[in-house]
Amino acid sequence: MSVTNPIFGCKTLRAPVALAVAALLASGGAARAQPPGSAVMNITVSQIGSDVVVNFLGNINVGSLTFSQTAFGGYSEISPGAIEMTIGGPGYPTQTIADFYSLSVPSLSGAFSVGSAAFASSASGNFFGFIGIVSAIEVPTGYITGTLLSGSSTFANKTLSDLALNPGSYSQTYATSSTINLTIVNSVPEPASLGLVVGGVAVLGAVRRRKRA
Repeated sequence: MSVTNPIFGCKTLRAPVALAVAALLASGGAARAQPPGSAVMNITVSQIGSDVVVNFLGNINVGSLTFSQTAFGGYSEISPGAIEMTIGGPGYPTQTIADFYSLSVPSLSGAFSVGSAAFASSASGNFFGFIGIVSAIEVPTGYITGTLLSGSSTFANKTLSDLALNPGSYSQTYATSSTINLTIVNSVPEPASLGLVVGGVAVLGAVRRRKRA
């Protein structure tokens, strides 16, 4: 069953996700006790050949956030209309159960243009995501502050433009001590292409050495 939420524009939410988002908007939630501390989550989005690859590594300080509920989170997907990026996990069509926390500020809206949601063709590792339109993050259930998270999602045969992503570096600090860094890189050579470049440089160096001799 699908539910269309008007605040998400082009975003069509599955019913469990809609309930989770509604809870974030309608209630302050209850604080979940976690140890304090600072944290950094780094997310890199790269155009590698014909694919877009998203990797993340870092940790989150949920002790300074407001816990909303445990519910079905997103699939591994990018949804510009919701300023949403969920990464890792089992990937589509499996929907991940996650803990939802609300933030005090919006999330990384400048990184997104207008576009439609897209599911990753493959995903692996831990699950992590943010939904900027409701100022929320999603982490694995029972997540403890400081626990290292890492994961990856691949959007095969997609470009940054297809996913409505704007190249650049973006950063959001929340609760005064924790930061999410998002870097979107327009073009990274495929490994085979990179090898050709390195080989070409080596040949050029050899030619120059011969001329000197």
